[in-house]
Amino acid sequence: MQITTRTESILADREDIWMIANFDGNLTGILKLYTNQGNIFDTNMANEIIMPKESSQKMIFGIGKGKLHAGEKMIAKLHLSDDNSKQSAAKVIQVVSRKQKPTVHILDNMVTKGIPN
Repeated sequence: MQITTRTESILADREDIWMIANFDGNLTGILKLYTNQGNIFDTNMANEIIMPKESSQKMIFGIGKGKLHAGEKMIAKLHLSDDNSKQSAAKVIQVVSRKQKPTVHILDNMVTKGIPN
């Protein structure tokens, strides 16, 4: 059984995450994402039935279910139908950098067509 967060940097404005959840195909898996409040991971951001897969799977969690907060940590827990479970390593949620709108400035008073051939 394997559970790994493939998303390298989790920013506070994310609404999805890429995970690898690989387990016995005869079992049913439920993947839950949690964020922490202090030292306890208790805020359930997502709860989804998944299929075993060796490659990454996208999990959507942010739409209408709450927001991430910079400085908190996120973990994924895989619960299997045989009562086994495994938890991913915690990842710190990062601050969203300020986005600056691009601007254009004309630095010359005369605009020409270009250089003729």
